[in-house]
Amino acid sequence: PAPKQYSALFPFRQSRFNDSIATNPYFFFPQFAGVLVAPAGFAFPPRMMANHSAKYPEGYLDKETFKSFFAVSGTPGQFIYRHGYERIPDNWYKRPIGDEYTIPECVPPFPPIVKTATLTAAFLDSFLIDVLEYAAQDPRLLSVGGNTGTTNSFTGVDITALTKGVFNGATLLEGNNLQCFIFQLVQAEASGFVTGLYEDVTAALKPLTDVISKNLNGLSCPQLVGLDQSQYDRYPGYKKSGGGI
Repeated sequence: PAPKQYSALFPFRQSRFNDSIATNPYFFFPQFAGVLVAPAGFAFPPRMMANHSAKYPEGYLDKETFKSFFAVSGTPGQFIYRHGYERIPDNWYKRPIGDEYTIPECVPPFPPIVKTATLTAAFLDSFLIDVLEYAAQDPRLLSVGGNTGTTNSFTGVDITALTKGVFNGATLLEGNNLQCFIFQLVQAEASGFVTGLYEDVTAALKPLTDVISKNLNGLSCPQLVGLDQSQYDRYPGYKKSGGGI
């Protein structure tokens, strides 16, 4: 089933993180592109592309279904990509109504992470729960930071200093803190995403800020009033990214 397929991808996820640290002196793992976006590549296929049936009510993603979505044919070592032929497979059934895959599927407060790496079964699928499932097995996957110019030099950002005392790493997994931390950081730095691309930055960011506001609504988040950007100065990868988070 799809949930087990996602869980089975963890060793590969971990190996990619380790490989980046060991081979890329400019590896930078920011709060949005790293902590939140990077795991999407592992979670979204089994969670959203799996075919649902009476046999697999939670979904099952086989190779042919996966290849169809990405317009790929052939066998390992001889794959062929046909640009523009991406398609939903024949006889494919999406997740049922009422079992949507969202960012926070559960209602606040956000569920606690269980030290045994098993999340509370009372909550339905959500992307943030998937992020925490991997983090329970390797907490580094929640570490904002990067290599400092040489391989194997990964150093985490001082969360307390970065957020001017609003959050700290020791309590990031408590209550709603992780959700509040990620979304408020994105909100605080969002203008940097589109500056120079749009004349009206506020209008360009409105879809993003609306989604963030919706997800933060009712969480009683500690209010982030600003970031100490100097905390990123030690990471050459941050500078090469043009300040991307």
